[in-house]
Amino acid sequence: MPSDIKDIIKDRVGKLASATYLVTNFLDDLDQIKWKLRHKSLSLKDNLTLDRVGSVWPVETILSDITEIISLLDIAVLDRRASAMNFSILRQGYLGLQTEFQNYINGDWYKN
Repeated sequence: MPSDIKDIIKDRVGKLASATYLVTNFLDDLDQIKWKLRHKSLSLKDNLTLDRVGSVWPVETILSDITEIISLLDIAVLDRRASAMNFSILRQGYLGLQTEFQNYINGDWYKN
């Protein structure tokens, strides 16, 4: 399995987690979406970085986390205090990650 693909995905998740923290700084501390987005982005990062030799990524959990993050971002955009542009950019990043991860698990080398 090409480890460079896994490294690219891990790097992308790290950057998205950092961006999620930066963008959610503008939400009120009492806003539950702020904390859910942060928790899910860290959970996603942990699921990818706790990769041990010979282990596989928890695919269902990762895809579920990405889907939930996208849904939370959609809800956050409805809040007038949130920057629609920032959340839209984050959403695009997570959608791209979702596509990249699905391509990763659909690869012939992954199936074998």
